[in-house]
Amino acid sequence: MDRGGGQQTFVEDVNRLQVIKCVLVGDRAVGKSHLVCAKMSGTKYTMRDLVQTHISTVWAIDHYRSNSDVQRRSICTVECVTCSLRLWDTFGNHEKDRQFAYSSADVILACFSVADRRSLGHVETHWMPEVHRMCGSHVPVVLCACKIDMRYLYNDPAYMDLAKAASQRKLSSEDVVFPDEGKEVAKRLGIYYYETSVLVQYGIDEVFSNCIRAALISKRRGKILVGLGNLKSVVRPHLQVPHLPPRPLPPRLNEVEGKDVAGLDASMVGNREFTDVVFLVQGREIEAHCVFLIAASTAFQGFLEEMFGVETKSSGAASNLDSRSLTCSQVTLTGSELVSQVNDFDIDMVGDFGHFHDDRRVSEADTGIGDGGDPRACSWRSLSHDPEGLSAAHAAGGECSSVGQLFSRRFSMSARRCRALSLKLSEAGSWGVSTRHLPDFEVEADSEKDSGLNLRTPTASSTCLSSVLSQQSTENGKDRVTIAVDESVTPSQFRTVLHFLYTGDLPDNLSDDAFMALKRVAQLFGLDDMDRMITNILNEESFLNLEIKRKFREEKSRQLSALFLGQDYFSDVSIEVDDGLIRGHLALLSARCDVLLTMFSSEFSERSTGRVRFPGVGVDAFLGVLEYLYTGKCPSSCKDWAGLFDLCDRFFLPHLMASAEVVVIRQLMAAMESGADVVEMALVLIGPSTLHGARQLVKHCTWILRVNYKDLIENNASVVETFDDRLQSELVRDRWPPVWYLKEVEIYEKALLEMNKLRPQQSWLRRSDGETCISPGGCLSFWKRKT
Repeated sequence: MDRGGGQQTFVEDVNRLQVIKCVLVGDRAVGKSHLVCAKMSGTKYTMRDLVQTHISTVWAIDHYRSNSDVQRRSICTVECVTCSLRLWDTFGNHEKDRQFAYSSADVILACFSVADRRSLGHVETHWMPEVHRMCGSHVPVVLCACKIDMRYLYNDPAYMDLAKAASQRKLSSEDVVFPDEGKEVAKRLGIYYYETSVLVQYGIDEVFSNCIRAALISKRRGKILVGLGNLKSVVRPHLQVPHLPPRPLPPRLNEVEGKDVAGLDASMVGNREFTDVVFLVQGREIEAHCVFLIAASTAFQGFLEEMFGVETKSSGAASNLDSRSLTCSQVTLTGSELVSQVNDFDIDMVGDFGHFHDDRRVSEADTGIGDGGDPRACSWRSLSHDPEGLSAAHAAGGECSSVGQLFSRRFSMSARRCRALSLKLSEAGSWGVSTRHLPDFEVEADSEKDSGLNLRTPTASSTCLSSVLSQQSTENGKDRVTIAVDESVTPSQFRTVLHFLYTGDLPDNLSDDAFMALKRVAQLFGLDDMDRMITNILNEESFLNLEIKRKFREEKSRQLSALFLGQDYFSDVSIEVDDGLIRGHLALLSARCDVLLTMFSSEFSERSTGRVRFPGVGVDAFLGVLEYLYTGKCPSSCKDWAGLFDLCDRFFLPHLMASAEVVVIRQLMAAMESGADVVEMALVLIGPSTLHGARQLVKHCTWILRVNYKDLIENNASVVETFDDRLQSELVRDRWPPVWYLKEVEIYEKALLEMNKLRPQQSWLRRSDGETCISPGGCLSFWKRKT
């Protein structure tokens, strides 16, 4: 009776709470304290926390008495056995005395760091002998690999930056311990092996649950089966599922800011190369380029279109010309002779263009400029010797506007009288000026006068009347005209106007009087942005000009794209590519690309022929380059990125190369997220990007091939064989999933299969962490049946 009662008491004692003392040993800085804090305090660590300078600490055992949260976390149930896990942290110094910590230990957890090979060697040479000396050989030992995240973080850019800031040495793949090495040591020592990471919270609960299993199995040895209680349900430590490293993050994408190519146009101000218009300012010739003037000012656009007989082109900002108007240029003639030619004609002021004046010049009183009047107002009374002719015109038309005052005047007249004027002016050689003919007009009914006749806007084939204005041909056969500017504008002021139209900049070293005079000139030309910028300078608010300048250049770029990009509009060079012909503009291309400037210089034949050939280049790629040169923006789409990279290399456009890389990389990432097959895209791009130095794109293409290595080998093995040895070795070394993980998965699956064969009668059990596993014991390194 007593015997039975004693046996029942023993079983009740066994069924009560099992206290498991687990002692952690290992070198300093291997991660013992972090592992204990993660388990008992639920501490979460960031990468920054883990790279801080190590300070030797020991997690105090007193927490079990003073911290209710630690007490709660220490209670766990393993195979129906309720346990209280007591973790004992120790110093990693080899010379420390740890005899008190080893006392009454139920299980030893020997830790090493994956990032420190020496710590694994010390497990074999120092820690296992110390454990056997202090505890004997009957206490189970578990080998734990800490910081397994370092297997893929050692070459992570974010980690390397933090480690460098913390003065930690740089790691390489040779410094990292891989699973097969840890398993080999565990096999030699005859102990279990597990891996953990407090950064990704992997294996923490699992390693301690299996430590408890090892301790409970050790406790039940030597006990009779009937007295085991719940201990008989405890199985050997479970197999650990291999940890799949997270997919590597794509390389850091360095964004590229837009380039303000409009600032490069300053090199063309006053440059006599590729000019197509000459302004005569107080007897001085100032050459300019139509492409910059038209893009910067709609007023210049309308005037130059009619001067060159070019069809009006609208970009959303340019105004349409009057279909019943004729453009004539300012004529500097003797007043009596000119009036005698036009006295018989009906002159109707339209109001957009300039005026005729005689050889006495226009006085300040006539223009209203000298006495503070409106500089855009211009009286006609002093311009004619005929009070009945031009005075009547003044009464009918009133005042003339800004650009018109400076350049030309529109006339509405019958076609018959226009032809007569053309014939008379053709004899103007005695006046000392060259002339151009008036345009022809189509006949159409007119209800008011000269029925059956009607004027139309000059077409591209029409020629215009010019005064001092002469038509010349440049070296490549392009027309160039000379235009007289009003005497009230000085050469320095006009050069400032041109500099503003080219660049959007104003000088900052002028006096207030000079700025006031320049302000009046800006108003004459209708340059509102220039007017506002001068006002801000006079008001000492120049900081406001930055925004005005930015918007001015943006609008100029938009105009260049809408009017000139790839168009025949004022073009002077033909670009031949493999699949088409593209028109361009020498002044703009030369200002914004040094290679093209050299190509179009006088030493090369392209200068005189106005035609250049680019073999091996497609239209789409070259239009992408032109879009960048005209607007400063990289094209958002291109059918031939490889060709675009080739042209970037040829024309030495590193900013376009970098911008195109960013666009392509974003498209690749978007395609990858949508599930598209980006491997083929990467294979197409990696060759040209490597050849032409697109480094960012090379890195991203290599990353795509790495993270899709399985598909790459299965479908494109022959292509991979054509890669150079360096790239092939890099793909194999940095592939994802890594080779070591695939090996561990294979070992794990074989171990499961072996366990099923050895224990066919055993049922599947649910592990404490919720995963399904087989009940017989084992570990990641090996499993063998004990007799």
